[in-house]
Amino acid sequence: MPDFEIINGRAIIPKGTTEIEEYTFAELAELKSISIPEGVTEIQKYAFAKCKNLKEVIFPSTLKRICNHAFELCTSLSNIAIPKNVDFIGIGAFAGCSEVKSVSVNPCNSKFYSHDNCNAIIRTKDNALIAGFNITSIPNSVTYICREAFAQCDKLENLFIPSEVTIIDEYAFSHCVNLKSIKLPDNLIRICSCAFFHCSSLTEIEIPKNTERLGNGIFAGCSNLISLSVAKENRVYNSEKSCNAIIENATNILIAGCSSTIIPQYIKEINDAAFFNFSELITINIPDGVTKIGDGAFYGCSSLKSINIPASVNKIGKYAFDGCSSLKLIYVTKELNEKVKEMLPKELYKAIEVKSKE
Repeated sequence: MPDFEIINGRAIIPKGTTEIEEYTFAELAELKSISIPEGVTEIQKYAFAKCKNLKEVIFPSTLKRICNHAFELCTSLSNIAIPKNVDFIGIGAFAGCSEVKSVSVNPCNSKFYSHDNCNAIIRTKDNALIAGFNITSIPNSVTYICREAFAQCDKLENLFIPSEVTIIDEYAFSHCVNLKSIKLPDNLIRICSCAFFHCSSLTEIEIPKNTERLGNGIFAGCSNLISLSVAKENRVYNSEKSCNAIIENATNILIAGCSSTIIPQYIKEINDAAFFNFSELITINIPDGVTKIGDGAFYGCSSLKSINIPASVNKIGKYAFDGCSSLKLIYVTKELNEKVKEMLPKELYKAIEVKSKE
C-alpha cells in the first residue's frame, strides 16, 4: 500500500490504493477518522486494530472484504455501515468496538443484512450472526452465533437468544465481563469450546434439554459462576443432585464445573479446562475412580489451597495445575507419590503430602 498521511486526526489514503494491508494503522492513537477511497476492495486483518480514538470510518462502495480483526478494539468507533458489495467479513472484525451506537447494512447487499434496528451483522445464506455489539437485539431469524460474534462486548449485561439458534460457536461471548444473565434456548444443539470464556460476571446458567454437544472450556474463566445445571429432559448430559457440574451420561466425564462443584463419586475423567481460571475455587475433592485430569483442568485456580488426587489417577494433562499459586497441599496415597511427580510441575512437589485426605 502506498504511504498515507494523518492530518488533524484524519487519515489520507492515496488514490489508486486497492488494499489496506494488515496492521497498516494498528494502534495509531492519533487516528480519529478515515474515509477510505473508492477503489479499495479489501481491508486486511488487524489493519485498524486498537485504534482507540478512531470514531468515524466511511467505507467505499468498492469494498468487498473486511478481514479478521480488522477493527478489533476500536473502542471509540460509533457507527458501522456495511456497503452493498461487501461479500466477506472475517472473524472478530469488529470485536471490542464497545461504543458503537448504530450498525447497518446496505439493503442492496445480498450477502449480509441488519434489519429492524437489530444493530448486528447477519449472513444471509444461513442466518448466522457474525458481529454483535453491546446494543444488539438478536433477530428471531438468527440460527447460528458465529465465532467471536460478541467477543469483548464489555457493556453487555443481559441478552435474549431467540428460539431458532442451534449453535453458539467458539469464543462467541468471550470476555463479556459484565454479562450477568443469559437464557439459552431449548433448540440449542451445540455450544463450542470457550463460548463463554471469561464471562466473569455470569453467576448461573442452565444447559437446555436439546443440547447434545459441548466443547472444552465452555465456561472457562467464569470465576463467579456458582450455579451450573442441566435441564432434566436432556438425554446427553446431567447435573444430578445439584452437583453444579455438567456430566456426560455415556462416559461419566465431567465436562464443565464451577466454583461450587461437588464432583460425584462415579466420575471417570475431568475434562480439559473444566475448572480453568475459577479463581474463587478454594478446595475440591477428586473422588476415587477418576483416571484422568485433562489439560488445563484447574489452570489458574489461584485460590485453590488443597486438592485430593486419588490412586486411580493415571494421567494428569498439560498445565492441569499451572497458575494455582495458593496450592499448598496435594493429598496423594503412598502408591501415587512418585507417579504423581511425573505428572506435576516441579514447583508443586513441595505441596505433595502422602496421606489420605480425611
